[in-house]
Amino acid sequence: MEKRLKKKGSILVLMLASMLFLFSCIGPIDDGFDHRNSGYKTLVINEIVAAPADGGADWIELYNAGGSYVYLRDYALVDNDTEREPVFLPDITLGPGEFYVVQAVAGTTDDGSFYLSFGLGSSDSLFLFWGLI
Repeated sequence: MEKRLKKKGSILVLMLASMLFLFSCIGPIDDGFDHRNSGYKTLVINEIVAAPADGGADWIELYNAGGSYVYLRDYALVDNDTEREPVFLPDITLGPGEFYVVQAVAGTTDDGSFYLSFGLGSSDSLFLFWGLI
């Protein structure tokens, strides 16, 4: 079982690394607009860890890559399971260059912190949406 989890984790890491490589080859689109200093909201999923080696909960790291504050409650995370509703992020404002980690657990957290009520499988997809309210 442990080998299977390690293999699934390795496949996920390889898939993410491949996607990052492909996007880095494309390069930025020069549209003449400076998004970093414009107030343009750039909240991104920075990292996803499914089945961590320490046996803890899955987690997602969000990053504000923009030049202004981002209100997380305006965003929702959705996975590819059509039976699930979008999970709106907590009532927190994230400053430029700041990170926020969201645990993904099939239950509740011990400390009462915000979490996704489902785990992440190695073949799941996770999407970040703005303005679904």
